[in-house]
Amino acid sequence: HSYLGALIEARWATARALKHQASVVPFFEQVRLTRTCSVTREYYEALRPFADETSPTRNLAKIEREIARLTVVAARFNASTRSELESALSYLTAATENDIQASAFRLEALIELYHESGDFDHLRAALHFAKLNTVPSNDWPLWHTSVAEATLCIVQDTSETARPKFIRIAYDT
Repeated sequence: HSYLGALIEARWATARALKHQASVVPFFEQVRLTRTCSVTREYYEALRPFADETSPTRNLAKIEREIARLTVVAARFNASTRSELESALSYLTAATENDIQASAFRLEALIELYHESGDFDHLRAALHFAKLNTVPSNDWPLWHTSVAEATLCIVQDTSETARPKFIRIAYDT
């Protein structure tokens, strides 16, 4: 092993440890969670040039999906920028074909983009995407919570006469 090779391996190990830490930090510890997501995201961004398409855990698609997931989790606490969310959405859009969990984060990214921009098209896209995709079961809370939030955002910002339509959409989804 060369020095550079050993350093890169140490960075991969650190990124994996940070990813694990980000998955176990309780949501009520917002500062710790957002900082962990941010640092983990930076590690993965730095490791992008060292992606290995032959590796199941180090390929570029996995790295981008993890960056996107961390971006969305941090966005829950206003710790992601609009451009970061847009990048995350593009990664998640590419990943949704093969990854049902990426679909839930895609919905959430669209909702966070709505909160960031106020653009209703993001909510419409979220509900349209939800309508076209079925989830494995009702035991998948992130998906259902995201669909409910998108619908409630639209209902809150629509006229009283249009609200029943959106409530029916949410009920049918």
